[in-house]
Amino acid sequence: MSRAFTPEQQAAIDQREGPMLLSANAGSGKTSVLVERLVAAMLEDGIPPAQLLAITFTDKAAGELRSRVRARLAALGERAAARDVERARALGPVTAYPDY
Repeated sequence: MSRAFTPEQQAAIDQREGPMLLSANAGSGKTSVLVERLVAAMLEDGIPPAQLLAITFTDKAAGELRSRVRARLAALGERAAARDVERARALGPVTAYPDY
């Protein structure tokens, strides 16, 4: 079951064209918004998991995001999509920035 989102959170979920930076305080629902946005991109927009990019800053956050996307897809009865998320190649978190 999906949680209730604020109008700002719902706008972030619904706007799926182009890149997005999601920044907010701890516990404000950022991961839930990202999960719903990624799931909608897969199910509504038909984008394969291997073509989606979500950047996190820790391995723990990346694992949590992947786990929650799989769980959400499974809860929606989309078991094949959940398996595809597991098989999609994962990039590590951003750990360094180029020196320009």
